[in-house]
Amino acid sequence: MSWLFNADYESFLFSGKNEYNPISNKINQEFEYLIHFFEDKPIFTTKKYSKEYTDHVEAMTGREFRTTSSNEKVLNWWCSVGEIEQDRLLHSKLTSTKFSIQRGFESEAKIIDSSDAKLMSNMVYKLPGEFSGRGHLVYPRDAKRIKKLLAQSKCLIEEPLRNRVQDFSSLALAQDKIISYENIVDEKFQYKGTKLISPKMDEGYFKAINETVGFYLQMGATFPFSIDSYRYLDKGTIKTAAVCEVNVRKTMGYIALKLKEFFSSDLGALLITNSRKESIPDTIWLSPRENLFQLCFIAVNDKDILEDRIRHILE
Repeated sequence: MSWLFNADYESFLFSGKNEYNPISNKINQEFEYLIHFFEDKPIFTTKKYSKEYTDHVEAMTGREFRTTSSNEKVLNWWCSVGEIEQDRLLHSKLTSTKFSIQRGFESEAKIIDSSDAKLMSNMVYKLPGEFSGRGHLVYPRDAKRIKKLLAQSKCLIEEPLRNRVQDFSSLALAQDKIISYENIVDEKFQYKGTKLISPKMDEGYFKAINETVGFYLQMGATFPFSIDSYRYLDKGTIKTAAVCEVNVRKTMGYIALKLKEFFSSDLGALLITNSRKESIPDTIWLSPRENLFQLCFIAVNDKDILEDRIRHILE
């Protein structure tokens, strides 16, 4: 048996295809090495890792970095693979958006599917089947792309372009075990990392999260999965969008949490960059140098030090 880091599964679900075959491709290879920190079975991949890299990882874990190119008895690690139509419903942002509107967690978003729809300035238009942060289009900047998608009968989610001040998620590990942490997101909504510091929230937020967890469990979701949220400034008042998106799979936040346990640190952060800064203390580089995404984990026991390390790596 072996593990596949099946990060391509969501792309498959919204590709129009109806049969998922586990393959070793670029997107899966970008993150598959992370499995080694948590699992004993080999990683299913066609990627050839350098001895320099395997020595680096084995020094951290104390065990052999094992891979296999055999596609027999491959297990999916990133998310479970079930009945295709049900999985499409679970992973679609349409599901989380409709739920958030119906429960009163979101009052300004709507779903549009007509090429005649009136587009609004300073609105975000999201594709229902993209990863978090991807497929976010802003009008009028992306007017041509938005109109083309609607002309192709694509369904889009329209949301206000809000002045976000904090992004965070709640990770559901079990019915009675929900862990919240901050996310680092750039101005283009791209995920840059997870900071394992719990945001202070009121009872209303946790009520919304518990309702969301219950709803998705009834739909057939299995643990772990996470709910993305954010705070934003509206006319001088801080407000909370409790249910922005739901990721029915493992997430980078889940991986950050597991790495914190692995490195036995009180605090921590998982960061994604395009280049390395080798000289930052307390920083453990995880990814092969040739990868497009460079991942590191900061293992510290002091909040101020953690913030300083994050700033130096991302600046």
